[in-house]
Amino acid sequence: MSRLFGRRKTENDVQSDADVLTNLAESKDLIEKREAHLMRKLDGEVKDAIEHKAQGRKNQALACLKRKKLIDDELNGLTQRRLTLDAQEHALQSLKFNERAAAVERAATAAIKGKVKSSGGVSKLEEQREEAEETLQDAYDMLGVASEAIAVPGLSQDDDELWAELLALEEDDDARKLEKQLIAVNLADEQGETSTSVRGAFPSIPSLSKEQERELAEIDELTASMRVERPMPMPMMGNALGSLMVPVA
Repeated sequence: MSRLFGRRKTENDVQSDADVLTNLAESKDLIEKREAHLMRKLDGEVKDAIEHKAQGRKNQALACLKRKKLIDDELNGLTQRRLTLDAQEHALQSLKFNERAAAVERAATAAIKGKVKSSGGVSKLEEQREEAEETLQDAYDMLGVASEAIAVPGLSQDDDELWAELLALEEDDDARKLEKQLIAVNLADEQGETSTSVRGAFPSIPSLSKEQERELAEIDELTASMRVERPMPMPMMGNALGSLMVPVA
């Protein structure tokens, strides 16, 4: 029979939240309808009481007032019951919302915990960070070593020694150039002329006084008589020769 007509619900049967909310809404609707019906009856009893009083029917008027009192008591009870249903509906809806939010929070917490566990936790992350920093430090150290100058065998001199060697080479080069210029001047004197380019390599000889010119002329005559090649007079030799020359009688 239970298969044909269904099983009768008992108080131990647990209803779902949706069913409970549906029942609450239906109960509130019934209460509203009952209140509307009682308000109409209340208005009717008041009118009848007034009419009976006007007609001098005291007992009937009092009966109407008694029924009015019963209706007022029921209306007050319905008001309290409706407040109870409103509170229950609000509480159940709030609990359902909190339960759903808590379920979402639990799911999110479980997901986060799984991610943390799969990544190794905070200690693993710190270890990876330290390893990354050490690797970068090693890489920059290697780049620094690779950019350093390589010591070549045979080039043990430092920069100061090399610079001193360069200055010495310059002095030797200047001495060789001066020697070549002197040889060119001597050759030019033997040939009776000195090229302009050779003369330009030396500073110009200052002009001589008449006394110095006379002394040099006497030296030239003496040199010619002795058939001795006269070397090229150097600057500032006039005074020295003048002091050493013996006048010819």
